[in-house]
Amino acid sequence: MEIFEKYQNIVLDCDGVLWSGSIPIPGSAKTVLELKQAGKNVVYVTNNSTKSRETYAQKLETLGFGDSNPVDINTSSTAAAEYLVQNNINKVFAIGEKGLYEELVRLGIDIVNTEDFGETASNIPPGITEEEFRNYVVDEDVKAVVCGWDKNFSYKKLALGSLYLQHGAKLVGTNPDCYDRVGSRNKPGAGCLIASLERSMKGPADDMFSPSPGTEIVGKPNPGFLERILIKYKFKKEETIMIGDRLDTDVLFGNSCGVDTALVLSGASSLEDVASLTENDARSPNYVKQNLSQLFHDQDT
Repeated sequence: MEIFEKYQNIVLDCDGVLWSGSIPIPGSAKTVLELKQAGKNVVYVTNNSTKSRETYAQKLETLGFGDSNPVDINTSSTAAAEYLVQNNINKVFAIGEKGLYEELVRLGIDIVNTEDFGETASNIPPGITEEEFRNYVVDEDVKAVVCGWDKNFSYKKLALGSLYLQHGAKLVGTNPDCYDRVGSRNKPGAGCLIASLERSMKGPADDMFSPSPGTEIVGKPNPGFLERILIKYKFKKEETIMIGDRLDTDVLFGNSCGVDTALVLSGASSLEDVASLTENDARSPNYVKQNLSQLFHDQDT
């Protein structure tokens, strides 16, 4: 119960911590309800850019985590929209799902390719001919290409996104996750789509396998995202713990911001991954437990 008593503010990742897909991880809902009943401040942060905060609130309630206010949910789409506003970027070419579209529109961001998010988006041909590419009229007011996970990612989106980057737009990625766990399989994530856009801008002298220094990843593990969350809820760092299932995003996210961290082994990272960490590795968690329930109920840490 040491962890239960030590922290007043609980920042929770969702997939891999609370649920796997649409199935709650055993004990997670009961633990969250206990935390709330004990007067803890429970908020959520996710790198999933496909759903709006309202949709996440509905999912939390449906899966038994109790009533949730959308204001307590922070997505990488939220982070992207906030970043654009802070940097006075008002018009973008966007690659992603409905959740990204909704968060951008919510903050007044104009999306040049709104047809990719409409009800007929699935009918848009995924390819683009050389003539179509040559004749495409670039909107010079577009100052950023925003890329999140997109189940309908296509060569056309890649080509046009790259074209805007060639015209000076900044690449803004929601998150660097290379994959999401689906059972025993790894499903390619937003990081793969972002990497393809980066690769399209590489020259002969560039390192083809390193991230582009001009790319802004706004979701986890960007410490600025967590700093804004702490300010938003008036959380003190010493009273806050970040809990996630990935060393490279969740744990690094908290550590980079000076917040204690816990890794649960119910998602992406494994005990073998923890064992492979070197001394003073920025991805080293303060606590490692099998799942959320064990984290708050086991005496050993």
